[in-house]
This record gives sequence, structure tokens and C-alpha cells, in this order.
Amino acid sequence: MRIIGVTGPRQLSSADMRRVEWELLELLPGTELHVGDARGVDAEARRAAEILGLQLCVHHTENHNVAPIAARLQERSKRLVEALRETGGILHGWPNKPCPPGLTPMRWQGSGTWGTLYYAWTCGVPIELHPLSDLELPHWCQVQQTTLF
Repeated sequence: MRIIGVTGPRQLSSADMRRVEWELLELLPGTELHVGDARGVDAEARRAAEILGLQLCVHHTENHNVAPIAARLQERSKRLVEALRETGGILHGWPNKPCPPGLTPMRWQGSGTWGTLYYAWTCGVPIELHPLSDLELPHWCQVQQTTLF
């Protein structure tokens, strides 16, 4: 069984949401899915997994009401990536904006999606991109870029 994790923005346009939905329904059959508990791409992936009857592992944000929330979201995303590393999974990402400068494995300011992708890359987890707009890829991002249309 293939093991897939997903990451992407919490806010999407209607057109981007339809595209993510379509791509997930094409990508996910026969997989075990690892996903976060956020809205946006995470919520769409959870919904697609339920429709397809997939084995689903939801990584929850701990202490969600404790500031700073960004740190809690980052911890959740790191747990997801580490689970993929342990199981030989692959991370699929749907970025909708350019990668912010200055990302490090510990500093993700500006984009949780790109932070999660960068952390996966530093952990040796394979990543595939499904860019939602025409983006220049960062220098470290030597990945398979996927478009399903």
C-alpha cells in the first residue's frame, strides 16, 4: 500500500478547491493517507479519504488554543513528515504562493506549506508538487512536479 501525506494552504479560491478535490480523488485510491487537522487542503483530503474509504491518519494540532499557534501547527506538520519518513511515504504539496526566503527546518515564517515541504526535504522524504499557480521553485526543491490535467 502506498503511503501519502498532504500539505497545502488553509485558504483556497473556489477554483483551486475544485482542482485539489479532483487531483486528490485521482491520486488517493489505494493509499494510506496522512493529513493534518486544518481547513483548506487538509479538510479536502480528509473528505476525499472518507469518500474513497481510505485508511486515514489525522495528525492533530496539540494545545490548539495555546499561543503561539504557528508553533503548534509546525509541530503537527513535523509529526506528519516524521511519520512519512518512518513508513517510506511521500509528501504531496499544493503551494499557492512563492516560497518565502529564509526557511530553515526550525523557522517556517511565511508559509506552513513550504515549511512542511522543506522539512520533508531535509528529512529525506520524497516530495511532489501540485502548484496552484505558476511558481518559481526554490533552489533546494529538486522534486517531481505533478500536474494531473
